Amino acid sequence: MHQVRLIEGTFQPSAHFIGLKETEQVKGISLKIAVIIGSSMLVSAVGAYLGAGTEEIMKSMDTVGREKLEFAKLIFGIGEVLSGLLSPLFIMFFFALFFWPFFSQMNFGKILSIQLFPAFLYTVEKLLNVPLFLLLGISKESSPFGLGVLTQLITNQTYLVNLFSQITIFQIWSACLQVIAFQKMSDKPMSLIVLIVIFTHIIYMLLVTTSITLIQDLVISL
Repeated sequence: MHQVRLIEGTFQPSAHFIGLKETEQVKGISLKIAVIIGSSMLVSAVGAYLGAGTEEIMKSMDTVGREKLEFAKLIFGIGEVLSGLLSPLFIMFFFALFFWPFFSQMNFGKILSIQLFPAFLYTVEKLLNVPLFLLLGISKESSPFGLGVLTQLITNQTYLVNLFSQITIFQIWSACLQVIAFQKMSDKPMSLIVLIVIFTHIIYMLLVTTSITLIQDLVISL
């Protein structure tokens, strides 16, 4: 029986995933999922309470009443907590379900356990972004961890800025961990594994970017 160790797998992936390959049963998946989701929700709640990401709302301070402003902040906070709940789940199960047909020789539990690491890194990124957002007054599109900042120097096209802001140090790290995991645990050639992982991340980025852009357009129209 192999236990998922997020810290060990993140920094020593080769040894961790070899151990995962050799085991018949993976232990602690449900607990790790609960910990990741709980941590993500907590970070989201604390960030919203402190005002991280509320720059657009605060711009309306002088044009709307205090009650409307507080209500908007409340809705924003609820949205952030829901995002903290749903985003890690989406990351884990999107990748697991997408990878499963390509790596059908592996059981779903092992594939899902690999996707705990992208969800874990997503939560770490969110935690590190909170103080940056508060101190610098920036949003995710301007996070120093991603390419959104550089993209804004080239174009102000919202969709492209949102798309390239998804490419962060942590996403690249996640993709590398997935490649290492499948290379250690499957018999597919490395080149094919890299193509599958890159293709899956592109689909994920397009889905997330489209959702974010639609939400932003809806907020603007309201």
